[in-house]
This record gives sequence, C-alpha cells and structure tokens, in this order.
Amino acid sequence: MMVTIASTFMMLLIQGDLVVSFGVMGTLSVIRFRTTVKDNRDIGFIIWALVIGLAVGTNNFLIVIVFSATMSIYMLLTRNAKTTAKTYLLIVRGTTYTSELEDVIKDYTKNIRLKAKNLSKDTFELVYDILPGSQQEEGRLTEAILRMPNTISANILSPNSETD
Repeated sequence: MMVTIASTFMMLLIQGDLVVSFGVMGTLSVIRFRTTVKDNRDIGFIIWALVIGLAVGTNNFLIVIVFSATMSIYMLLTRNAKTTAKTYLLIVRGTTYTSELEDVIKDYTKNIRLKAKNLSKDTFELVYDILPGSQQEEGRLTEAILRMPNTISANILSPNSETD
C-alpha cells in the first residue's frame, strides 16, 4: 500500500513529461537492483525519498506537504502491522530416512515446505522452510527430531543471519 501511495504522487509529478519519466524509471531500476530490501516497507521509504526529492526539485512544495502528511498518517496507522512471517531453514541429517520425520516437524510448526532432499546409501540430508509457532517450539522441535532413531543432527537457521 505504501508503494501505491508513493507511485500515485510520483505520477502527479511526472504528468506526461517524457524526460522526467525516463529519469524516474532509471532511478527506480537502480534502487530496486542495487539496494538490499530486508522489509517490504523499506522500498516504500526509498520511493518516498525519491518523490520528495523530485517534488522539491520541480518546486511542487504543495505535493511535498500533502504527500508527506499522507505517508506519515499511513505509517502511524500501520506501525504495528506484521508485514511478513519469518520462516527459518531446518536442516536434518541422519543415517536412515523415514517419513515419520515430516510428521514430527508438522507437529511443531505452522508451515513446512521441503526445499532439498539428499539421500545416499548411508545418510540423508533434508532442508525445509519452516514457520515455527514460537521460540519454545523451535527448541522442542529440535529435541523431538534428535530423539528419533537414526537422526544425527537438526539445525535451525535464521534467514539472512538475523535473530530476534
């Protein structure tokens, strides 16, 4: 929604000016491909800054005031909203694979998706995307997996090497 509001005000500034529209298109492509976006709202802030700069540069101060007020109100109304669920990687290694492992994982997580499955004669390695219910569930999950026969290790990895 934040990007939608910013795009609306950007179109108000461009208003059919071909040169400005190509400049904005080039700037947005550089922003999108050169900037690491950790949260969906980050791109909204980047576009917000671009619109403010473009408006000030073209002496459209009324648009700056209205746009900043609109975005500020939106940010205040949505400040506590969760944007995306944080998934983790679960890596399980063992000597003999059984399908019971997935049942155990499902018992402790809200969502599970198999990303990789490596089986050999003597060992297996499974990589899952999981959405744990809580940090307590993470600990219980690894304990339950390690209690299973023929399981060597269970690792839970945080996305982007970030932890809460």
